[in-house]
Amino acid sequence: MDFGKTKSALIALILAFMLAVPAFAQGRDEVLPLPDIIAAVGERYFGEVVAAEVVAGNSPDLYYELRLITPAGNVLRIRVDAYTAAFIEVDGRGLVDAQKPVPDQQ
Repeated sequence: MDFGKTKSALIALILAFMLAVPAFAQGRDEVLPLPDIIAAVGERYFGEVVAAEVVAGNSPDLYYELRLITPAGNVLRIRVDAYTAAFIEVDGRGLVDAQKPVPDQQ
């Protein structure tokens, strides 16, 4: 896999979403930008986001669906609420191994 091309494509996607997403946010709180969502995913999982799209669903109304390649080469599908960055669903092979340790909360 050519990660140089993948990163270029991801940057293009980010720019496109940053321009397109506000049109979806009618009557709700502001939609979080894709870089914030990618950062939230990076706090929880090891790997590299290689694809992202905005999806209009029923509940929540709008969410991001991302594909993450784990260090082991597995693909995770991650759905994140576009308004709150709450994780809706994560699935894929190697999910447990890709999870980062939860920091101690004191």
